[in-house]
Amino acid sequence: MTEHSRFVIPGPAYEDTQAEVLLYAFSGAIDAGDIGGMIIEQLLHALPHEEVARFALETVLDYRARRPRITIENWTMTDMRYPSCTLERITDYSGRNVLLLRGLEPDINWEDFSLAIFEVCKKMGVKQAVDLMGIAANIPHTRIPFINQTSPNSDLLPPQTQMPGTFIITASFGQYLQMLFKMISVKARGLIVGVPYYLADGQFPPGAVSAIQYLSETLNLDLPLGDLEAASAQMTKEINQQIEENPEAKELIEKMEEHYDEALTSPWGELHPKSLAESVNSRSGEAIAERIERFLAEVNTQETPDNNADGLLGGRDDLLAHLSKKAALNQLLPDEPKLPARTVSPAPSRVDTPVEDDKSRLESPDGSVSGKRSPQADKDDSLAVPIPKGRHFPPRRSRPQQTENSHSAEKIDIPAPPPPPPSGGESVTEDDAQGGN
Repeated sequence: MTEHSRFVIPGPAYEDTQAEVLLYAFSGAIDAGDIGGMIIEQLLHALPHEEVARFALETVLDYRARRPRITIENWTMTDMRYPSCTLERITDYSGRNVLLLRGLEPDINWEDFSLAIFEVCKKMGVKQAVDLMGIAANIPHTRIPFINQTSPNSDLLPPQTQMPGTFIITASFGQYLQMLFKMISVKARGLIVGVPYYLADGQFPPGAVSAIQYLSETLNLDLPLGDLEAASAQMTKEINQQIEENPEAKELIEKMEEHYDEALTSPWGELHPKSLAESVNSRSGEAIAERIERFLAEVNTQETPDNNADGLLGGRDDLLAHLSKKAALNQLLPDEPKLPARTVSPAPSRVDTPVEDDKSRLESPDGSVSGKRSPQADKDDSLAVPIPKGRHFPPRRSRPQQTENSHSAEKIDIPAPPPPPPSGGESVTEDDAQGGN
């Protein structure tokens, strides 16, 4: 067993499963409308499935942030559910096997966890991987959601309108995997479904319906929509009823519809399964592109990646090389010599100069600290005010004690900084060093 296999807990279908397509969705980052979660839940509900493997999360999750759920009945704890990440096999209506990976994205150890996923995918013969997610967008619920694709390989992307600029975002674990699936020669891409921003916090069945239809067509699968179509129709009906009772909301939705129909697919993507362009005369997206460019020009410029790149690997190729080396180290047999690990230069530690002691560090009248001993200090060491270690300048002062009868916070007068050491022969008392009289 290799080192990173400690994450993998084989299931009943681990040994005999072969599937070319992997669909995955991790919760905890980006998934407006719960698009990825709804797709996987629907497919598991409607199709025969079997567990292939589980991934141990004890070493990749912070349980203080992702706490187990405990069931209490009449003061008795009856059940506890841990966070999970499972890989399951489904069989579509045409008989093709598909792998579904779902769970919480890891908090730490992304490298080792991704290597464990790649190991299982390689064993199962995976050739394509699709990351499922929804994003909040300025679209009305009365229109078909747009669908876009992302991929590290531009050859995998379908014809879609060019983005109006370059965006730098924080990556989810699903996007992280997209960038690294090249390690095992898997074609990876992300499916992005637009969700009305005013419905992004809950589930959005119309987006899941469009995504399943899109997956069936692009991956040559036969996937069922099941109850999602009925849920989509019911949701649209209920929202329309609420909007009819609110004239302001109705006016806003009508303006969004007009704006969406004018812009249609530009610049954000294609409508699916059937484009609304057949009912609209103009497909031009120049107007919305100009508005977005104008907005981006007004936004304050963010820090460039170069300013924050200290300590990070230079790019995907560097990270791929790093992970490949790590995988090779883990796969060596115990009696084989291991490759030298990547060394990191230790941070320089602060070393005090031995010839200078604490008594030689005097605070000058202008507030600066001198590392040289003055002739007067050599003459009389008792004149030197000791400075505590840890670079606290001026010395810390004790907090005045509050009387027993004080019940409200009163303004405390902070004493002035201590005066410079006297030039005479009298010693400096503790009260003088603290600014006391």
